[in-house]
Amino acid sequence: MSPFGELATQHQVHETVEITHGFNDWSELGFYWFMAVPSGKGLSWVGTHLRPRVRAPESWGFPVGLSISQEIGYARAQFSPDTWTYELRPIIDKNFGPWYVSLNPVLAKSLRGPASAEPFEFTPNVDVGYDVTKKINLAVEYYGATGTIKATAPIAEQQHQIFGAVNLDMGPAWEFNLAYGTALTAGGDKSIVKMILGRRVGPSAK
Repeated sequence: MSPFGELATQHQVHETVEITHGFNDWSELGFYWFMAVPSGKGLSWVGTHLRPRVRAPESWGFPVGLSISQEIGYARAQFSPDTWTYELRPIIDKNFGPWYVSLNPVLAKSLRGPASAEPFEFTPNVDVGYDVTKKINLAVEYYGATGTIKATAPIAEQQHQIFGAVNLDMGPAWEFNLAYGTALTAGGDKSIVKMILGRRVGPSAK
């Protein structure tokens, strides 16, 4: 247990159900339902998030992909001391032949909890992938938390996580990602395995 009373993350299993509905070719709304199995405990509900996202249509002719995702959500206090949070996630991406690069200069804010009086936190993400074959993509994923927009945290308090990932192309109806990661600083878990399995329905899945 932490000083705030939330459960330790060691040996904890997380499961997230995401349902996303696209309204047109430039907007969508996502809903997340978070579950977890803390070490020595049973399956528990963690919280929920809503994620509206809009993107610049290809007809605008931008040299890179550009979209903005917002996420507002609730998490139970035993899983996060900051129970209500908001995230603003610009997404800038580009394909260069077999290469894919995505940059997310994310800003996150606690709305209720010990950090609610703090300014936005800078939590950048980077994804660099390479198509080894038409079906297999290898990627490096980075997730960071470096402090607030007003002050960079001491390095020991920052979080820097790096993942090696495999993405499989199983057709337009499916998404598959498997990754192993570790924290590069003391402020994070040292061994993480994550998997994303997605199924599209509707015209885009054909």
